Amino acid sequence: MKTLKQKELFTIAPADPNVEWLVESLRAAQEWRSADDILEAAGKPQTDYWRRWVRALAEASEGRVMSAPGSPGYKLTEQCTPEEMRLAEAIRHQCSKMEARYVAIMRVWHRSPQASNAEAKA
Repeated sequence: MKTLKQKELFTIAPADPNVEWLVESLRAAQEWRSADDILEAAGKPQTDYWRRWVRALAEASEGRVMSAPGSPGYKLTEQCTPEEMRLAEAIRHQCSKMEARYVAIMRVWHRSPQASNAEAKA
């Protein structure tokens, strides 16, 4: 049986020069910027592929770039107001929901014949 592995679209290191470019671009903007605004400034096409690139840059920024579900886009974390930072709670909520889903999936799987077969072969 083939082993499934989730494909990583982007693996970006914090030291990637594009991360610094994003941080400095947001520092200069001093406001929320959409992924499309960022892509336009970077000279990249406004496609889902490149929007994921922007998201990966933000993730690699080690917290310097704020973006969360429900936020208007991307902003330098140090420039966010306390009210804007409350949007970060959506990340914690999303993590909790994803972990609960993972636990439920694993609980069901461990009761399945597939799990029993895997344990018998181990």
